[in-house]
Amino acid sequence: MKPRQLTLKNFGPFIDETLDFSRLSESSLFLISGKTGSGKTTLFDGMTYALFGETSGRLRLGKDMRSSFAAPSEETSVSFLFEHQELFYLVERKPEQILAKKKGEGVRTQTAKVSLTIMDTSEKELKQYTKRGEVDQTIKELLHLDAKQFSQIVLLPQGEFRNFLIANSNEKEAVLRNLFGTQLYQNMNEWLKQQLKEQQKSLDHLVLETSHLQQQFVWQNEPVSTVSTQELILAWETELEQQRATVEEKDQQFATLKKQQEEAEELYYQSKERADAYKRLAEIEEKQQRNEERKQEIAQLKEKEQALRWAEKQSILVEKQQDVQQHLQKIMSQKEQLLHLQKEKEEDFSKWTNQKEESEQLVQQVKEKKERAQKIQFLLPIAKEYDDLTQLKQEKDQQLTSLNEKKQAIEASKAAYGKKYQKLEAIIKEKTNWQEKKLSLFETEQMVKQTQQLEESCEEQRVTETQLLEEQQVVKEKLHLTTEHVQQSSEELVEIKSEWAKMQIARLSLLLVPGAPCPVCGATEHPSEGTTHQIYSSETIKENEEALTLAEDQLAQEQQLLQHMQAQSQQLETRILENQQGQKEVQRQLEEQTQLLEQQIQANYSLSLEVQQNGKEGYSEILQQLKKAHEEQDINIQQAEEEALELERARLQIMEEQTEVEHSLAVKTNELGEIEGQRQSLAKQTEEGSYQQLTQESERLKESIQQLENNLMSYEQEGQMLRETLLKLNEQVQGLEEQITNQIDEEMNVRASLEKRIIDSPFIDEESELLALFEEVEVLETIQQTIHQYEEEQAVLKSQHQTISQQIGEKDLPELSVIQLEWEEKKQQMLESQKRVVQAQEQWQRNEEYRQQLAALYEKSQKQLDEISLFQQLAQTINGENAFKTSLERYVLQAYLEEVLLVANLRLGRLTRNRYQFELSDGVGSYRSKTGLEINVYDDNAGATRSAHTLSGGESFIAALALALSLAEVIQSQAGGVTIEALFIDEGFGSLDEESLEMAMEALETIENEGRMIGIISHVRELKSRILQQVLVKSTGTGQSTIDYQLND
Repeated sequence: MKPRQLTLKNFGPFIDETLDFSRLSESSLFLISGKTGSGKTTLFDGMTYALFGETSGRLRLGKDMRSSFAAPSEETSVSFLFEHQELFYLVERKPEQILAKKKGEGVRTQTAKVSLTIMDTSEKELKQYTKRGEVDQTIKELLHLDAKQFSQIVLLPQGEFRNFLIANSNEKEAVLRNLFGTQLYQNMNEWLKQQLKEQQKSLDHLVLETSHLQQQFVWQNEPVSTVSTQELILAWETELEQQRATVEEKDQQFATLKKQQEEAEELYYQSKERADAYKRLAEIEEKQQRNEERKQEIAQLKEKEQALRWAEKQSILVEKQQDVQQHLQKIMSQKEQLLHLQKEKEEDFSKWTNQKEESEQLVQQVKEKKERAQKIQFLLPIAKEYDDLTQLKQEKDQQLTSLNEKKQAIEASKAAYGKKYQKLEAIIKEKTNWQEKKLSLFETEQMVKQTQQLEESCEEQRVTETQLLEEQQVVKEKLHLTTEHVQQSSEELVEIKSEWAKMQIARLSLLLVPGAPCPVCGATEHPSEGTTHQIYSSETIKENEEALTLAEDQLAQEQQLLQHMQAQSQQLETRILENQQGQKEVQRQLEEQTQLLEQQIQANYSLSLEVQQNGKEGYSEILQQLKKAHEEQDINIQQAEEEALELERARLQIMEEQTEVEHSLAVKTNELGEIEGQRQSLAKQTEEGSYQQLTQESERLKESIQQLENNLMSYEQEGQMLRETLLKLNEQVQGLEEQITNQIDEEMNVRASLEKRIIDSPFIDEESELLALFEEVEVLETIQQTIHQYEEEQAVLKSQHQTISQQIGEKDLPELSVIQLEWEEKKQQMLESQKRVVQAQEQWQRNEEYRQQLAALYEKSQKQLDEISLFQQLAQTINGENAFKTSLERYVLQAYLEEVLLVANLRLGRLTRNRYQFELSDGVGSYRSKTGLEINVYDDNAGATRSAHTLSGGESFIAALALALSLAEVIQSQAGGVTIEALFIDEGFGSLDEESLEMAMEALETIENEGRMIGIISHVRELKSRILQQVLVKSTGTGQSTIDYQLND
């Protein structure tokens, strides 16, 4: 990542400033200088906020960085252009902020916005993101860093340049993971933990299922006491064998009872069948007796059936006679109707013949009316033209009157607009004076705000100083207590070592061989040797050695803590001194600003004595009043300008309308003269009537002619229809007379045939008796059905009587109730036995299923335990739960860090003249967070290794600088690593002595030749003279700052 351009708008002290890194291309090393509070660190805040939405120190939110000088309607934004892997990335962020409404009064809250634009080398847009989640994720994937890690590796804010150096192993692991891409190992570890959790959950589920099965198993005998699952399976198998024997025994009992029930059932149904046969026989005999009583009735029905069947055969001839008679009567009636209608039509034809003379008169009337209609059609166009000209003349007269009235109204409006415009022009002339006053008021208001900000800054620094002094006091007290603890631990360690030496001497004295040299002093004899030594057990010696090791570790930790607190106390003293210097600078700026403010107010505003005595509060009050008056006047002038503009537009429009009206008057007057001349020439030709009168007469003639022609046509049609009707009627009458003759002959033939059949019949003698039989033919079918049912029933009853008599034979009627009771008792016994068998069988089957399920669960749980054991061993190994307290990922990162330290030692050796060298601690800490990635420093002057926490401020700066530069170099050399082409350092050089500063500059100049961009913020004068390229942050004295460049001095 290489910065190209940073633009800050209304951000901190910057209104609209751009830091162009491309102007610093001649040398990769540059200095950012300026007064305290001018906004140097704000540049880094803007860069960090653009990338991550946080400031470099992570103490202020983006919305807190909005400039106090920003106009209410202007937005706060930061845009950062950087190059990465041959692509350009432009990220722009706008924090949540309160702005003036675009329309109307009041304010609105604008939510935070962000965008990321990706471009090629020709700055052609390739892709754009506008959602915060997408932008943050893309930047994190590009840089492999979050805001905190960015501050540790790329951007080193004030007081944090040594953070990575002294970070514990966990914190270093989080940074190095992203830089070297070892997330895979952490993911693997998390996956193993999840798998182990799921395996354990599955095992717990198996245990729960096993417990549930134990509760469901039903014992026939006493259940066994709590045993293992394997023993329980064996106990269940024994229990199931016993339950199986019980099922077989109950099954045999059920078979015996079932056989007895079947025998009783067979006896019952045989007896019931014989009893039903006796019952059916009695019923048949009773029905036969009733049929014998109906025998005479059936004979009579048979005789009547024969008579009705003969009458039914004669019904065709009778019906034919009736049809012939009815048809003859119908024809006679039709003939009478036709004769009556024929007479009426002959009378109508006579009347029509008498009207012939009237029709000739109608023909003459039609001819006369058509001649008149032709004449009217000739006059109609002339009359129409005359009426149209008359109407047009009236309209032109009205238009002339309206135009004259409109002309008078326009002249009146012109006079009114002129008077109103003169008043508005006087108000607008005051605009220039009010703008000058408004500008002066804005400058004064900004000076008041700047004064207030300086006062707040001064107060904040006083509060900070108080907090630092309190923190220093706490640190001093802790330092005193820690010193006492170190002294006490040292004394305890001496005592433990003395006791350990005694134990070792006593142990060795027991092992001395006479004449052999002493392992302590080398002598072969000890004249004053004690006669007795205290004897120590091996357990006591081992406990003493463990106590000695623990005491040494504790003393080392307390010494490290003491060195850390001494460094912290020194840092606090430096911060207090810097804060006091900053207070003096802010107080000086405040005094200068207050003097300028008083001069501005006295020069531009005449204030009362009371307001002058109230000081700044009085200034604020009068400024608010003046501001309100200016706002009201601005509104009045704006309204006057808008009204004047509208009046001018209206005046121009009225003048255009006046010209149009005058032109229209002249045109209309000429048109009216032409119309009057045409009317006079047509007046003589329209003496017979107007257009409307002639049109009405023409319509009446058309209607009259049409009616007369219709009457003539109706007369001719009526005569033709009467002739045709009389001809048809004559033909119809002749046809009916022929049909009447034929029907009379047919009726006589049918009557003769019917009389012959009555004479030959054995059932009747007269025609009246035949008619009577016809009335009873409807019941013939019913009589036949009755006879058939009787005969069929007689045959069935006879057959059934013979069959049942043969079945019964000579057997007696059984006592069915007694037999049924015995059968039901046997059946109930059998059902109860069957129920017991089914229950026992089902219980045995369920228990057998439970046994099989338990065996399967046992086998599955054993496999699950084996898998859990494997996962636990693998997870513990990868997670670092071992003697070395080092995870697999941390083991890999150790290799990377050793490579970084190897490169860093080359730089650190040059910077410290080979006094210090980095070492990766191989000790095992009390916690995993302090094991594996701890960095120690070997001090060649002391000939010992010590923790990086014990370095002083200057030593820490040099070590952190060497480590940061080397870390970036190693990262770029690794495949898949992130490219870091820039390093920014905020302060830190003030804690270096002259020799260390010279070494740091030599290191930076060496890096400069490597092409990496390095930006430094510092007040050290030597840096200003040594670093040629400089970015100058200049304060205007009003709280605002600008950016300038010094490139070749």
